[in-house]
Amino acid sequence: MDEWGEIQRFGQKLHEEQIKKQKNDHNNRIRQVREVLDQQVKVRNELREKQLREKKEFEERLVKAARDELAAEERKKEEKLQKTLKAKAMRDVMLKEAKDKQIRDQLRR
Repeated sequence: MDEWGEIQRFGQKLHEEQIKKQKNDHNNRIRQVREVLDQQVKVRNELREKQLREKKEFEERLVKAARDELAAEERKKEEKLQKTLKAKAMRDVMLKEAKDKQIRDQLRR
């Protein structure tokens, strides 16, 4: 019976070691899964930040382009206005000169 007791104790010890190994393996697996998930979350957050940064940069470039376009249109409008005012002033000068000439011609007669 003593041998049988030894066999049972050995079996019990072997069983306990198996359970302990299974727990360790299970804990290691949980740790690995957590590490993988943490890495995935980190990568996803970095990607999200990169996408937000790129979106913001794109929107800033778009706004700048729109502002530049508006400024160019305003410059064109101002140039056209100045050209029109200059042409009007020239016309007024020419009309005044023509009237002055007409008056001088009438006075000579």
